[in-house]
Amino acid sequence: MTKLAIALVATLYADARGSWSKLASICREEIVAEGGRRDMLLLTLPAVLYTVQNNLHYVATSHMSAPLFQVLVPVPVPVL
Repeated sequence: MTKLAIALVATLYADARGSWSKLASICREEIVAEGGRRDMLLLTLPAVLYTVQNNLHYVATSHMSAPLFQVLVPVPVPVL
């Protein structure tokens, strides 16, 4: 959420020149433009998987000792 807020503020001042309506039209153009939705969908899957992986790391940390966690985290887990 922090990155989204920073990106919106930067776009507001750099591209939209402080105009909220111009910011809305820029966001609409980038998302709805040709290929915009496809690109967003292509980026959504890795982002969701990364979020799930980070949450699983927190769960694993709370259920095992620190040395065991440090040994097991770099080991790749095959997904069937």
